[in-house]
Amino acid sequence: MLGNGGAIVITIEVNNSDALRKLGRLESEVTHMLRAPIQRSLAVLHADMATYPPVRPGQRYIRGRGPTNAAGEVLRLTSQQLGKRWTERITEGGGTITGELGNNATYGPYVQDSELQAWMHRDRWVTNEQAAEDNAGEIQGFFTDAIDEFIASAGGA
Repeated sequence: MLGNGGAIVITIEVNNSDALRKLGRLESEVTHMLRAPIQRSLAVLHADMATYPPVRPGQRYIRGRGPTNAAGEVLRLTSQQLGKRWTERITEGGGTITGELGNNATYGPYVQDSELQAWMHRDRWVTNEQAAEDNAGEIQGFFTDAIDEFIASAGGA
């Protein structure tokens, strides 16, 4: 998990070489089996990261537009709409399948990256690290269930 060139990234990587050896199955079968829990994991992380905190009383920033003056008029359009800039990607190769959740808003790391988050966003916005930690049990369950189903369908291989 890192802020990478103006992006927030959460990566789930599974090296299935141990699973291949233990299950005695083809890499493509195991990789295919791992795709569904990665997709579910990305969806859970996406939902957590894309949730905006409540608006602060007297907040002088209009989400999706930018900062305002005392009369509530937008001074300049600065928002890149953080909540709409999420990307998901799954790549496979060399016995590894990787899922990445990212956000390409340039200011995203200062809002949600655990290492780069600005002081005014702390304890309000979920960081990439918090999302990963908060959802670790559920994500682990996705993989456990998929592997258990895979073993059962293979007759306990």
